[in-house]
Amino acid sequence: MPAGAVVRASVDRYTELTVIGPAQLVVETVAPQISLRLESGLLVGEYEHHPGGTLRVHSPGATTTVVGTLFAVQAVGLDESRVAVRRGAVMVEGHGQAVRLRAGWSWASGAVARPEIPAALDEQLLAHAAAGRAPSHD
Repeated sequence: MPAGAVVRASVDRYTELTVIGPAQLVVETVAPQISLRLESGLLVGEYEHHPGGTLRVHSPGATTTVVGTLFAVQAVGLDESRVAVRRGAVMVEGHGQAVRLRAGWSWASGAVARPEIPAALDEQLLAHAAAGRAPSHD
């Protein structure tokens, strides 16, 4: 999708996503195991954990398993991603690391987890949360 474009959608009743362009997102599988591949751009989402369900976001150099949270994943290069958590927790695996991020923390490829969220990602997380639920498609 082109620069400046914003797409907001419900994947199912547990998953709300906002994609901010320029971006390329591929939905690999849906319900109850959701698998997404973010090749470029920014994905902000809210996921409610439920029995039997998982949400995984594959991005350059990382795989993020969402536990139930308000989160952001940004693909910033061929082998670099950033992940931030506003609420809840995620598990990030990449570049030989496995890191559990909790609310207020972020991670970038090749760096250690930090107890802060970069301002640009935090702004998008807050905007996503303020927008409410998108129309359901399930």
